[in-house]
Amino acid sequence: MLFTRIKIDNFYSFQDFEVDLTYPRKLSYSSIDSEFIKDRPYFNVKRVCIISGPNATGKTSLAKVMCALHNLLAGRRLINKWLEIYKKNKQAEIAVEFVTPESYYLHEVHLKFDYSEEEQNVRLNFAKHRFAIIKELDSVSKVRKRLNSQEYSEYSVAELGQDIVLSILRQLIYSYKNESGEDTFIPPQWNYTISVTVEENPAQVKHYADFDAKLARRILCTFDPTIQDIKTLHAEGSSKKDPPSAYQIIFKNGDSVQVDLHNVESNITRPERLSKGTFESIGIIAFLRAMESKSHNYSTTYFLDERMAHIHTDLEIKMINLLISKLGVTSQFFYTTHNTDVLEMNLPIHSYLFLRRNSDNSVSAIQPEKIFKKNDRSLSNFVKNDVFKTRPDTSLIDEALYD
Repeated sequence: MLFTRIKIDNFYSFQDFEVDLTYPRKLSYSSIDSEFIKDRPYFNVKRVCIISGPNATGKTSLAKVMCALHNLLAGRRLINKWLEIYKKNKQAEIAVEFVTPESYYLHEVHLKFDYSEEEQNVRLNFAKHRFAIIKELDSVSKVRKRLNSQEYSEYSVAELGQDIVLSILRQLIYSYKNESGEDTFIPPQWNYTISVTVEENPAQVKHYADFDAKLARRILCTFDPTIQDIKTLHAEGSSKKDPPSAYQIIFKNGDSVQVDLHNVESNITRPERLSKGTFESIGIIAFLRAMESKSHNYSTTYFLDERMAHIHTDLEIKMINLLISKLGVTSQFFYTTHNTDVLEMNLPIHSYLFLRRNSDNSVSAIQPEKIFKKNDRSLSNFVKNDVFKTRPDTSLIDEALYD
């Protein structure tokens, strides 16, 4: 799935919120390869979206809504903690437009929700779907025009039940007939690493079985020069040809930290031995490995939410470049940051999205490519001069400073 447009109303502080993830004109040069649908060269889609903005402007909330949406469209029941209706007496809506590159379909799905006081829960109550085929020479505007001419298929949860509605949507989105006329299913793929405010066990990091010791060594020894080596460990009775069960971080003074690749509950011994930035890098290694192992097979959404907050700016930029380099041609990467140095990266201006909080407490999106017609603008200076009105209001702290 490649997102092309997201509309959110009445979830968190999103009120009539909209983001367009397509762009109109192909650039003569871009540092990001293949920002179009494979074999559809005029259908331009952003494959990298770096999201910035002050604290509490909805960066993490956007990740939660997108993650919940992925789960729903894959046929899974709603996880209540990921969605919060802002005005409980008003209906909430998500309207999303996206491409399934494997089938060359542009889909549009509208979902409506309400809040049950009795259940203290967000409930899906209505869904509708329509789609259009993306032809070989189609532009985004041409397919959208064709899509808008299609009738919706509508589904009421009250009449059919939530499980049946979600099953129908899953079938409509992820199943199609291939060129041979055979029924084909597209496995839904996504990977969200989301920052949360509740206290987490600092020794819990998600890992994947196909651990790459060479990659881990390069990253960890860069993040912490006192690390000497990485040693893979195998479970008792297993062969060295089998995937490792853990790895050991060995320091130059003889200290060591063990990372268990299977026991998610307590997979790092002595996490206090690691700096916060080095600890974060362990999670990034797992995220990066997931990109390498998945993204080249099926279209996948990757979302990394503020997971390099304690990392030096030069390292953050290097890691973003590394992550982008591993991104499959049919996948998307979303990344949130507060670091304005990231705005100096050699990326198209349409790769950046700014969020700001308005006077009515709602959140809106600023897309610089809709403001500047050329791709040669330094966004960093515009942000520092608050052209987009995205700098935090520090007036109350100023009062405390001069009180």
